[in-house]
Amino acid sequence: MSSGERFNAFDKKSNGVKINFTIEKFFYQELWFILLVTTTALMILLFFILKWIKRIRKNENEKLQTQKRLSELEQLAFRAQMNPHFIFNCLNSIQQYIFSKNELDANRFITDFASLIRQTMDLSVNKVISLEEEIRYLTTYLKLEHTRFEENFDYKISADADINQESVYLPSMFLQPFVENSIRHGIRNLKNKKGVILISFFVKDNLLVCVIEDNGVGRASSKALKTYDNTEHESKGIALIERRIEVLNIEQKEKIKLTVKDGFQNEPDKGTTVVLQVPILPIYA
Repeated sequence: MSSGERFNAFDKKSNGVKINFTIEKFFYQELWFILLVTTTALMILLFFILKWIKRIRKNENEKLQTQKRLSELEQLAFRAQMNPHFIFNCLNSIQQYIFSKNELDANRFITDFASLIRQTMDLSVNKVISLEEEIRYLTTYLKLEHTRFEENFDYKISADADINQESVYLPSMFLQPFVENSIRHGIRNLKNKKGVILISFFVKDNLLVCVIEDNGVGRASSKALKTYDNTEHESKGIALIERRIEVLNIEQKEKIKLTVKDGFQNEPDKGTTVVLQVPILPIYA
């Protein structure tokens, strides 16, 4: 039987007819369509991913900007809370000085106080100030207190010669509260000896180190001598400084460090030493 022969349902032989044809693929089975759909889907997916990333970045930037503004507002608030305490203490000093001294000395003291108030107003609006400005401010403050306390303490402010005081910066209104504490809670309570306050600035490991030392009665003895109001005033002042440091440290990688310890020079049983370490970063330089 040849391959071309066929038999029908009645068992009759018939010749088969061979027809060649091709079935075309549906368009969605074509390679070009598959590539087009895949590329389009990837582009849509990429568009939504990029949009999602952009939204996340925008939210993060908004959070950072909000945090930055909050930090600046908090620092201004902290300084606003400190300055009234400081001004009140200075006015009280003037009152005591006028009652106990002659008119010429009183006028001289008022002139120096006016200069200090002007510096306070100028510096308190700035987030950071130069080391030169800080030293000038502390010098003016110590000069007033030295006069008011009838020169019963000596003071010295020094900075390493290799420090460019105009280009090294630190947070404004940071050190004066500690100097005030040294005078009011350490030096003032001394008996039978003269007080000493030493303030020094130097650079170590890319840090501006500020050291405030006094040979006062020390923290334990001072606490025993304080009234409730004085204790509250000091604790609030130190707490405000510590809170400002926390806020400032949020904004930068290198942190500001504050250490308060007992001791003066090589005498661990006397006085108090405050050490503030400020990173020398672009924000401060």
